[in-house]
Amino acid sequence: MQAGYVAGDINFHRGAERSLEPVRQLPASPRWLVGRETALREFDAAARRAAENGEVALLVVEGGPGTGKTAFALNWAHRNADAFPDGQLFADLGGGGPLGAPVLPVLLGFLAALGVVPSAAAKGDVASVAALYRGAIAGRRMVVVLDNATGTAQVEPLLPGAATCAVLVTSRSRLSGLRMLGAVVHRLAPLGRSDSLTLLARYLGDAVEADPASVEVFLDCCAGLPLALAIVAARAAENPEFDLSVLADELGDVRRRLDALETGESGGGLRAVLSWSYEALDAQTARAFRAVGAVPAEEVTAHALGWTLRASPGDATKLLRALEVRNLLWQRTPGRYTAHALLKLFGCELSAWAGEAEEAARGCVDHYARTAHRADLLLYPHRASTDVLTPVDEPEPVPLPDEEAALRWFAEEHSQLLTAYETALERHWDEHAFQLSRALDTYHHRRSRLRENLATASGGALAADRLGHLKGRVLAHRQLGRALTRVELLGEALVELEATAVLADRLGDPLEAAHTHHDLARVRARLDDQAGALRDAGRARVLYAMAGHLAGEGHALNAMARCHAELGELVEARRCCEAALRAHRRADNKSGRLVALDNLGFIEQRTGRGDAAVRAYQDALELCAEGEHHFYEAAILEHLGLALAERGDAEGARAALRRAVLLYEEQHRLADADRARSTAPPGTPVD
Repeated sequence: MQAGYVAGDINFHRGAERSLEPVRQLPASPRWLVGRETALREFDAAARRAAENGEVALLVVEGGPGTGKTAFALNWAHRNADAFPDGQLFADLGGGGPLGAPVLPVLLGFLAALGVVPSAAAKGDVASVAALYRGAIAGRRMVVVLDNATGTAQVEPLLPGAATCAVLVTSRSRLSGLRMLGAVVHRLAPLGRSDSLTLLARYLGDAVEADPASVEVFLDCCAGLPLALAIVAARAAENPEFDLSVLADELGDVRRRLDALETGESGGGLRAVLSWSYEALDAQTARAFRAVGAVPAEEVTAHALGWTLRASPGDATKLLRALEVRNLLWQRTPGRYTAHALLKLFGCELSAWAGEAEEAARGCVDHYARTAHRADLLLYPHRASTDVLTPVDEPEPVPLPDEEAALRWFAEEHSQLLTAYETALERHWDEHAFQLSRALDTYHHRRSRLRENLATASGGALAADRLGHLKGRVLAHRQLGRALTRVELLGEALVELEATAVLADRLGDPLEAAHTHHDLARVRARLDDQAGALRDAGRARVLYAMAGHLAGEGHALNAMARCHAELGELVEARRCCEAALRAHRRADNKSGRLVALDNLGFIEQRTGRGDAAVRAYQDALELCAEGEHHFYEAAILEHLGLALAERGDAEGARAALRRAVLLYEEQHRLADADRARSTAPPGTPVD
């Protein structure tokens, strides 16, 4: 008689020639595995803990396409072969494709390897064959490697029940179900630059040191993806007589990069490997993947993607989460999704083939231009609205209830905003380029991002000129004049603003003329033309009054106060300064108030009222902190330090001046930093 197992009314017969020889199904281990030592040790420790606790070691390695999951799994299984003397089972579950491999043939293959043949009646029943498999592997010390799993449901029937076994699963998806079963999970990220260089050196040998410039291109373009690095090395080895620069030139051209990562064999290039993940997506998620590739942003939020796809943020969140589950995206910080550079390039290519790339990119830029405009008005509500875009309401705009939320949004989205601006300028989407340049101005000034402020102001002026809109040209060129003033290019600023004054006169708008004269007053004062500055400031005050712009009147009075003080006319300076404070309080303009308080401190110093000067500067610094006015904060700290030194408070002066110098240096205002050092009183070193 044959020995057998009974499950229900089905009799399973063990094969007559069941072999107890070890099963060796593992493919060859990869020659090199770099940068995964920590994860390998984590899995070693997890397997030991499972053995000590009498449990199956369930180990899962996840990651996007091309991250080296299979290589990692094979390396670990081969390294630990001695701990599992009964051998290894291996199956490719086809998770790279849209459906994955059926489980039943895998189970039957495992049973055959274990020397067990189920009865004919049982061969179509997964549950029964899985039970037979668990019985057959019971008591054996084996490793089961399940490569490319599509999901937990596919894996569960293949899990042994024996505590003497370890199971190592690889997947492009995040297998939450296995986490719920207590799996130890490691997600493979792209390699760091040092590990990428080490891997290339293993492949290419001395050529890495012989042509470091080309190797830098390889590292930049592969962005740590092990598969891409391996393909580059293979391509280089095909023609060893060629300089690496030939391949570097091909790879460095973004239009040819994916072509450069083809091997020439069917299914062997990077596109094929990436396409397996893409083809497994449903239509809506695939469209979202293409959009993520096409949008000019390194990170994507639900609001940005939702506006791009004309979907609600809630629906966009579901799509982003679906892509994250497939390891096609990940969250650097909560709610901010990013894709590997080569995945993004692949998505962009697919979007172009589908005829969607232009619309997706413009939609993303449109989202940022509209939201930045709203956020800018929260930072400076006294700014005249300059929205040149067609009015349209976003389905669910980014929630920006107040100034603090607007500042936070600008900080989080700043790199995306710059990319959107650059894209708009390059593609001649001039309405968007102008709008983004305009909307970034207040934030850049507050945070003293002066180089970026000058760059975006220059582009905004170019966009306005291309649009040919007279008011837009006045706004943009005046903004450029201010940006030039902030970086101390005073001669260029004066020329720019004088030309803008001519445009403003032609426009016939008293408010725009007032703004221009106010900015002219500022640059003339910096050039030490106090009399000329006073004339422009006085003219600006008259024009602001004509336009009914209270905050503007306050700004003009501030400028007049400083000019009078510099000219030694301290009574008139105090009168103008107090009038400016009243105007800014009525207009609820904090930035105007802090400038007025700074001026008041200067006037108090000139009149010998040191304690009053210190109080004025301290009050101004409180307003700086409330609105994150880093540009003004540095100068006011310098003024406070000098006032404290005059009062004999050497320690307080040193602290204030040291902080001022640090802020100046952080803001790349090196001339200001040098001035603060040089004007520090003797005995008050600030370095």
